[in-house]
Amino acid sequence: MPISFVSVPKILLNKPCQPEEACLDPNASCLSGLCVCNEDNFYDKNETCVPKLPVGGACVAGTDICLDSNAACGLSNMCECKKEFYVKNGECVPLLGLGSSCVQGADQCEDHNAKCVSGTCQCVGAYYNKDSACVLKLELKSKCDLRVDECSDENSACVQGTCSCNPDYFEKENKCESKVLIDESCTRREECLDPVALCENGKCSCRATHYKNRDSTCVLKKLHEESCSSEDECADENAVCNQQCRCKEDFHFFENKCVPHFGLGAPCVTKAQCADPNAACDDICRCQEEYFELEGECEKKVPLNEPCPGPTYLCMDSSAKCQDGHCLCLDTHYEKNSACELKRSLAATCDPGLDVCKDVNAVCDQQDNMCSCTEDYHSKSGHCEPNILTTFNCTFGSEDVCADPNAECAESGTCECKQEFYYEQEMCNPRGFLDTPCLPGAQCVAAFTECVLVQCVCDSEHYKKNDKCVEKLGLSVSCGQEDVCADPSARCINSTCICTQSFYQDEEEHMCKLRGLVLKPCLPGDRCSADHTVCQDDRCLCEDDFFPKQGQCCKETEYLDDIKEHEMLKPSPGERCLPDDVCRDVHSTCSGSECTCIEYFHLVDGHCVLGGILGLLCLGGECTDDHSVCVDGVCQCQDTHYLEQDRCVPKLALGEQCPDLPTDLHPCADLHARCTNGSCQCSDDFFPNNSTCVLKGGLGRPCRVNGQCDDRFAECLQGTCVCVETHFEKSDTCDRKKKLYSACVEGDVCDDENAECQQQRCVCKQDFFPNAQDVCTSNGQVLTPCLQGERCLVTNSVCDRGVCICDSGYFVKNALCVPHVSYNSQCDQEDICEGDNVVCRGSEDSDIRMCQCRHNYHRQGDRCVPLGELGRTCLPGDRCSDPSAECVNNQCQCQGDHFVKHGVCVPKVPLSSTCLQGDQCLDGNAECREDACRCRNGYYEQGGRCKAKGKLNTPCDDGNSCKDPNTFCSNGICLCSENYYEKQNLCIPKKTLDAFCTPADKCEDPQAKCSEATRSCECEEGFSKDLQLDACVSVSYEGAAGGRCLPSGGEDCADVNAHCTSVGLCHCILGYVAHDGKCVPKRSIGSICNSSLTCQDSNAECRNGVCVCSDMFFEDRGKCETAYF
Repeated sequence: MPISFVSVPKILLNKPCQPEEACLDPNASCLSGLCVCNEDNFYDKNETCVPKLPVGGACVAGTDICLDSNAACGLSNMCECKKEFYVKNGECVPLLGLGSSCVQGADQCEDHNAKCVSGTCQCVGAYYNKDSACVLKLELKSKCDLRVDECSDENSACVQGTCSCNPDYFEKENKCESKVLIDESCTRREECLDPVALCENGKCSCRATHYKNRDSTCVLKKLHEESCSSEDECADENAVCNQQCRCKEDFHFFENKCVPHFGLGAPCVTKAQCADPNAACDDICRCQEEYFELEGECEKKVPLNEPCPGPTYLCMDSSAKCQDGHCLCLDTHYEKNSACELKRSLAATCDPGLDVCKDVNAVCDQQDNMCSCTEDYHSKSGHCEPNILTTFNCTFGSEDVCADPNAECAESGTCECKQEFYYEQEMCNPRGFLDTPCLPGAQCVAAFTECVLVQCVCDSEHYKKNDKCVEKLGLSVSCGQEDVCADPSARCINSTCICTQSFYQDEEEHMCKLRGLVLKPCLPGDRCSADHTVCQDDRCLCEDDFFPKQGQCCKETEYLDDIKEHEMLKPSPGERCLPDDVCRDVHSTCSGSECTCIEYFHLVDGHCVLGGILGLLCLGGECTDDHSVCVDGVCQCQDTHYLEQDRCVPKLALGEQCPDLPTDLHPCADLHARCTNGSCQCSDDFFPNNSTCVLKGGLGRPCRVNGQCDDRFAECLQGTCVCVETHFEKSDTCDRKKKLYSACVEGDVCDDENAECQQQRCVCKQDFFPNAQDVCTSNGQVLTPCLQGERCLVTNSVCDRGVCICDSGYFVKNALCVPHVSYNSQCDQEDICEGDNVVCRGSEDSDIRMCQCRHNYHRQGDRCVPLGELGRTCLPGDRCSDPSAECVNNQCQCQGDHFVKHGVCVPKVPLSSTCLQGDQCLDGNAECREDACRCRNGYYEQGGRCKAKGKLNTPCDDGNSCKDPNTFCSNGICLCSENYYEKQNLCIPKKTLDAFCTPADKCEDPQAKCSEATRSCECEEGFSKDLQLDACVSVSYEGAAGGRCLPSGGEDCADVNAHCTSVGLCHCILGYVAHDGKCVPKRSIGSICNSSLTCQDSNAECRNGVCVCSDMFFEDRGKCETAYF
């Protein structure tokens, strides 16, 4: 029978099944009684088993399932590892935690902000490891943990629990910027690198208490007498640098500073405080005896007769003063034996040849050796009074003497010329000389003169020439002026004496005869004077039928010559006549039945005399010049005219130019004016007023300006002539006021208003007394004499030992007694303050003075007590003289932050500043070392202070705060440095390769240990010593850095930054160092490191994971330079 097969149906997915039953889907199996997809498949939407997708395979999100259980179909439609996993060998493995070993370049680190760095997962960028997670680093000013590097800015650190910029950086816009040096631009103080710098005017500059050093740092300025190299280094603005800081020339060191020398009058304690070298200290600065104060300075008094700059200078002799550029004795003294002695009074014995007489108008008479008045003065009442000018007032019968010897004091009370003299030109002139006045009936003294009209003039036959009378000139003789011709009818014309037009010269008789007479010359056209005559052929001839007879033209039939000659007399001038009569006088003619004188002639004593011409007798009362008049019988110019060149011309006004004329002619219109220096000016006793000369006013007379008063010691005051202040009115004249003790008479005025004339001497009035300056001062005033028991006039004053002085508690001010000024009240420099040792003092910043304790005193209760000096005993609560000192243990000592220097307390020196000894350093844990304040051993500087360094395994602050030099501060704990290890609480140096060691020692090279066999540090197994590197290198890395290679070129080094050395080892090139079999770049200063070998600078070391300069070196522009101290 054939075999038959039974068809068994396969089970659908997700249907019950038996283990032996097959599932319909080939990728499914019966598991737990159901047909389900195999493990590497998944049940899809088509109800089929689909293979799960590998990591990285394409998938559809929400549909496909990834084969790796730690993967899922991501947004990229690919199978991706879940969040906590990463791909490794095609599988999703868990991400690595911080600090876990990783492979460089792979994204293996669990934290998104971590990367594989140097084979471990580390936080990168702005993140740091906190509790095994990368968290964002903190911004500036955020709270932070000192043990963790959690501040975001690379130039910041956690300081006192806050993210702050490193010391050499400042915060700007939430970033740390490098601080700038002195003189570089800034906007605020925090930007300046130097801690004591300020930002001023846009630049970093040192404070006023510091100066800029050569390294652009600010150094504390030097105190008084400290060494310096320039003036900028001195702290006191009033100091200069002269190898040491010392006060300027006009300053002195006082209370720890240079203060100006005290001026004159200022309170002082020692002479050194007075500014003027010629001053002394007598509670106040005063000039020494041989000096005097001038404009605030002491000038040396000038010896007698030595030159002096001006009247303000004082002379060595108190009775001398500076005058005319030299020190000369006062007017009241004279020089004798190089000293000034008081001058002698009138009639007192004197030394001839010296100016020894008190009265300025007296001299020592060499005959009798007595003081007598000079020539122009006379003695009166013990004084030399000026001799009185003529016409000025005098006292008849007194001692008055007239200045002019030819004058005398008349009963009229004025000085008048004696009878034989006359007054002219302010002097008495003798009478009787030419052109001088004469008395009626008196005879003139000069030759050929006669007294005419009370004036001595030349007689008719002479004329004046050179102040003499000389004989007049004949006709035809040369002449120079009109009135010199002897013939009265002649004139000087064209420099020759010739007859005037109405006359002709008779050659026989040598005289001028009148023209127009019968048979006498005539001028053509002129009418002849005789009747029946005509001018013909230049002669007067009788008309026809007439003939000349006795100067007349007569008819032949009318007269009988004999009868006429014998019976008739010729009529004289003034007598009746017939028309044909010839008058007896040749200068007369019959006119109107009477003989009358012809023109220019006048009847005088029966004769016709020439007259009417200027200077001649006018006789008939008429003068020929229109501006002339007959005065005293002589033709003279009117008052308004004067004679010039034989004619009257108008007189001149004041100021007009005038000719040089004889003294008897007055060309000026004003009677009191004279022609002086070519112009009309008022005489001495007159002054011009509105073009008129007005007599200078006497005392009490009206005036307008000075110069209008006739007394030389008078002035015009408020429109009236009064005596000047130094004179008084006496008998209508100004007499000098009398000096104290000088002679006087009743009515005289003394120059001191409090003096009067008593018993012919000027003495002080009652209740007044003469002081040292000979000034009468009232008795009863302060500091004036008084009688014991009498009341002084000033309130709060008493009579003590004959002098009025202020009562206790009062002082003199403005001649009054005022109370002492109370403490701390405003005062004037000369005031007296209430209480002992209280003086009026000013302050530097104010002009106001106050009553305060004197220098080196202080107020204690209601008293000013001395300040304690340094080192001297004091009582608790007392103030010491030095403001920086205090009373400690009953002794004045400098305060803790000061020390004694040159007897004063000066501030202690901060760290790094110059010092001389240890007690000068401000920090108690500092010492003066190498001329600067530096922290003692076991201490380090931080923030300008010395802090104790930490011991091993104790807390610390920064890299310099550990006490052991072989330790460093790591995460706030002092640990041994890289090449040291801890042994018995000490950091012991690790042993170098091949160095002797014990099993307890540690080797410096991490791949070496101490061999018990050789007792030296040797490389461990798998490492060998690189002679060039002096280090253990791996022998397994063929061709790697430190690995083996063939120097012949058979095999190169795998690292591009290595080369094969001659000993067959791969050695990193310059600038690189072997690390974990690779050549990595050496680190610059400030870069992260894990070994000092990785630091590029040979003077650097890896400290706290950062390359820093080793001890004794400092960083300068990225390099480690040797530090100099």
